[in-house]
Amino acid sequence: MNKLTEAQLNLPPSESLDLDRFKSHEEQFHLLVESVKDYAIYLLDSYGNIITWNTGAERINGWKESEIIGKSVTCLFPPRAIERRLPQSLMRQARVQGSVEFEDWRMRRDGSQFWANVTMTALKDENEKLLGFATVTRDITERKQAEEALQQAYDELERRVEERTAELVRMNEKLRAEVTVRQQTEAALRNSQAHLQEKTQQLEQTLCSLKDAQIKLVYTEKMSSLGSLAAGMAHEINNPLSFIYGNLDHLRNYAQDLLKLIQLYQHHEVRPVPEIQAAIEEIDLDFLQSDLNKILTSMRVGVTRIQQIVRSLQTFSRPDECRDAAQLKKIDLHAELDRAIATISHQQKGSDCLPSIQFIREYGNLPKVECSDLQVHRAFVQILKNAIDAISLANYDRSRREKECPTIWIRTQAVGKTVRIAFQDNGIGMSEATRKRIFDPFFTTKAVGQGAGLGLWICYQTIVKQHQGRLHCLSTPDRGTQLIVELPIEQYQPLSPKVKGHKPRASSRTTATLSSAIHLKAPCECFSVTSPA
Repeated sequence: MNKLTEAQLNLPPSESLDLDRFKSHEEQFHLLVESVKDYAIYLLDSYGNIITWNTGAERINGWKESEIIGKSVTCLFPPRAIERRLPQSLMRQARVQGSVEFEDWRMRRDGSQFWANVTMTALKDENEKLLGFATVTRDITERKQAEEALQQAYDELERRVEERTAELVRMNEKLRAEVTVRQQTEAALRNSQAHLQEKTQQLEQTLCSLKDAQIKLVYTEKMSSLGSLAAGMAHEINNPLSFIYGNLDHLRNYAQDLLKLIQLYQHHEVRPVPEIQAAIEEIDLDFLQSDLNKILTSMRVGVTRIQQIVRSLQTFSRPDECRDAAQLKKIDLHAELDRAIATISHQQKGSDCLPSIQFIREYGNLPKVECSDLQVHRAFVQILKNAIDAISLANYDRSRREKECPTIWIRTQAVGKTVRIAFQDNGIGMSEATRKRIFDPFFTTKAVGQGAGLGLWICYQTIVKQHQGRLHCLSTPDRGTQLIVELPIEQYQPLSPKVKGHKPRASSRTTATLSSAIHLKAPCECFSVTSPA
């Protein structure tokens, strides 16, 4: 951040105007970095010594610029990290990989520690010679504490469920004992074998009803608690999400203004001074302009993903409202299936992680079906997405591709007063234990961060609960999976018991907060920043 003087540049007096412009741009960049207070931004030389220090770094770490410049970056790590030689390891990773992002404890000047998200990027010249490292640090202690609090709440919920289950088990054992006593008494009082068998059957039916009631009670209590938790999470996520989403357009405008300024300077200064030209080549200005667009696009994609998760949580916490919003009409399921295939194909376009997937349609003659086209479309897209995920996990080596290609079959047929749609893939399949749980909320076999575990649960709610249909799964490990959807041709009961034309009020503040703070857009929509011509 040290400024260059006219004497250091050794420029003739005739080029003082260029020097003033260079100083102006340098000061603008310096002010830009210095104005960032929520992020600690500083540079390291190739040996790990700190050479720049912004206001955010001073606020977060507690060191003033005059105190920290020239010191090793190890002074920002706690003793245990230094013993493990974590700073040296991270610089090696950044040098090899280009950049590294990690979360760990960091040390302030007063000895206190905070949980930080750190991105370290290696800076190299055109000859791949290491010049130093750019480091951006963010204090995420509050987020860490929130995650720990959420885990504690989850553990407490599990404990309560276990206690409730144990109580129900004791009640069940007591009921079993009473049933046994009653059976023995009736056996002693009645000699008629036929009458005794009839009573035994009645008792068995009662026991089955009690078991069903026990399962429903446990499930209802667990779902109620999880629903409250999901609604609270959606509300809390919406607040910071609104700040991020609201600032994306401002960030785009600022970036466009900066790019316009750079283009204007390049237009009027066709042959910049050597120092400016060297700086442009050092920072790779063309790459920076193109990469800025990718960064802003990825930010919008990330915000959209969070919005989808929030919608899933809201659907989980308020299924009745989603049921009330559904509108029934006669639709062509084949057209909805084609639209779902087109949607999922567009989302998967450009992915080179697996061979292209073949969709085989084996459509029968179907009448138009009374249902909500939007909800059914979402369910079809989710089922196809799960099939593609299963195919992506399968080991499609060269020998297997010669025998069979990744394929999804969609078969339809009319069966009495219902229609049946079967989705079959030749993916990785699943075990029996996994198959029994695929419709449970928050159950997922994907890695952390890749799935919320609500997709098939929402499909189940849409098909079974809201359309009085059926949804079941057949699967064999390493041989693929088949999901079968059955929908009645006509709905015998309306999806909403409310009076036609009555608009229900929102049942929680979550919906109002989301709709007022964030204007939701289509999942595939994104924006880009283009350099002005």
